[in-house]
Amino acid sequence: MPMTTHAISHLNANGLTNLEFILQALTAVGRLPCARPCGELPAHFTVGNMENLYVERHGKGWVANLQFTNVPKGLPDCAGTPSAHPFEDAHSAFMAGMALVCQVATGSAELPFDQVGDNLVVVADH
Repeated sequence: MPMTTHAISHLNANGLTNLEFILQALTAVGRLPCARPCGELPAHFTVGNMENLYVERHGKGWVANLQFTNVPKGLPDCAGTPSAHPFEDAHSAFMAGMALVCQVATGSAELPFDQVGDNLVVVADH
């Protein structure tokens, strides 16, 4: 089968949000859809309930947060990188946030792309 390579130098170059990019990349490499990967997470922490992935300043560093929708009352609506140990820069937090989405969605934090300079390159079998 031929390989398709997608290089995206800026995630919003194609009008994609961070979350849309990572979910499309996981789909392109055949890791989505998949069975629910981890029974330890709250039941509403599913791909279908993922709403937003964002990076924000926290103290002297940066954290990434994955926000969910359709959250039962009293349960968490967010999963994130540890605020007690923020990343030194926004890019590191961003990459950790992408890995968090992969972990929740597929059970593996392995990223479905390579970083080549300023580009994120997704290689998919088609």
